[in-house]
Amino acid sequence: MSNYALSTTVQRNVTSYIGHNTTLPCLAPSNVAINALEWTRRSSPAQYVFLSRDGHVDPVNQIPSFKSRVGLKDREMKGGDLSLDLQNIEPSDGGIYECRYKESGPRYRKRGVLQNDPISVVNLTVDKVQYIKARPGDDVILPCRAPRDALIDALEWTRPDLESEGYVFLMRDGIPDTTNQHPSFENRVELRDSELSDGNLSLMLKDVNSRDTGRYECRLKKGGEKHFKRAAIKNEAVSIIVLTIVDSGEETEDEEEDTDEKQSDDKIQNVGAMRQRYGLIACCVGFGLVYAVWGFLICFRIL
Repeated sequence: MSNYALSTTVQRNVTSYIGHNTTLPCLAPSNVAINALEWTRRSSPAQYVFLSRDGHVDPVNQIPSFKSRVGLKDREMKGGDLSLDLQNIEPSDGGIYECRYKESGPRYRKRGVLQNDPISVVNLTVDKVQYIKARPGDDVILPCRAPRDALIDALEWTRPDLESEGYVFLMRDGIPDTTNQHPSFENRVELRDSELSDGNLSLMLKDVNSRDTGRYECRLKKGGEKHFKRAAIKNEAVSIIVLTIVDSGEETEDEEEDTDEKQSDDKIQNVGAMRQRYGLIACCVGFGLVYAVWGFLICFRIL
């Protein structure tokens, strides 16, 4: 994430991935009493992504696709933190978001609430290519999402290097079709949500092995167009997953993150311990000097 200041507006670039949760950062002065907070999206000026008035969330003119998916990182906005958490990132979430707040003043309208300049502008990029590591024997989720209101006639997961031999998973009209499924994926794949609720097209791949390493592509078909049994859907992939099965001794991404956090915590603890030791040494030296001066004065008086 990069950021730079332009006048009083801070602009940031944030990259996220389909199915992930992302924070859109926004920071106001810590001593400000905020009466209204609004997050908008430039592509939808007539509605907002999130609106809070007098500490209460107002969903009246919220963009439908963001309902139940957004919320403040800190509901109490401590320290001026107005950052917004966006859950279950969808391909259509990419765009420019603006954060505004109001301290006090006249009453405001429900639509286009705040007209002042934004204090934060976030350019969110949704990268459909995601890299995942797993160990042999793991069950892996391959994330993919469609717009929540999409009417899906068919869903297909493929692996390009194996496509001539069959698909990974295919569903037509809500029913899985195993007619031309690749043999290595039989009884090993299933949808995370069989009803595709809220556009969740993620696939679970069970008991992975080294042969599962490869590129997986998720495609969907809307409407009533005809499609073929093999290579059913030809349109652009919604999500691309590059899966790598690592050796038992190699760390997965989650473990690498945990290790980095632990090392960071250890460094902080080490710095704290060093400060304590140096402080104790300084204190002892200080007391030693005091006693030395006191003893010198006593001897000087006696003499």
